[in-house]
Amino acid sequence: MRILLLSLVLVGVSSKSLPPEIQKCRKSDPKLGDCLAKSVPDAAGRLKQGNKDLGIFPLEPLVIEKIEFGNSSGGAVGVRQVYENLKLFGATNFTISDSEADFGD
Repeated sequence: MRILLLSLVLVGVSSKSLPPEIQKCRKSDPKLGDCLAKSVPDAAGRLKQGNKDLGIFPLEPLVIEKIEFGNSSGGAVGVRQVYENLKLFGATNFTISDSEADFGD
């Protein structure tokens, strides 16, 4: 989930506008997965306080206003969980052990 969130944030930012200290990965790189596995956690650490110029909100703590989980299978037991005003700490402290990228070209 954290990787997906950060990836969505970074996809919204053009690689041309990224700060120079953030490693950029090229789509044509034959080792693109390796590049992403290194650059995404590094970028998360560098951007954890956010970046107003890039429109990136702070990732530490990660604030989630509301999230719901539920079992709507119609079984004998139904469980619904609702969490509000969550503050998640440590969302930028991760490693990627394996990565693949497929752009469908």
